[in-house]
Amino acid sequence: MTFEVKLKTGFFRTRSYYLTIGQGRLVLTPQDSTDDGCVVIEASQLQSIYLTAGEFEVIADGIYTGSFAPHTNLNQLSCLLAMELGEKFSVQFELP
Repeated sequence: MTFEVKLKTGFFRTRSYYLTIGQGRLVLTPQDSTDDGCVVIEASQLQSIYLTAGEFEVIADGIYTGSFAPHTNLNQLSCLLAMELGEKFSVQFELP
């Protein structure tokens, strides 16, 4: 499943990405057509992923932070992350 995110890429700078979750990995693909490639994070590389009221932090070989598009279904997202990543996933807010 794919979600739209704004990934923090620098101080006061964000870029639009697609976050694809599935097959035991996370894939971040730029929405624009620049020469930057995809970021693939395998479950074995992933230390943790935190979801806090529409924002996320992924800790792997680096730290990736950003926010989800306003129309994102956070319940569906949380269920998918829990199913795919289990104990590496944590929610820090109450879902409706």
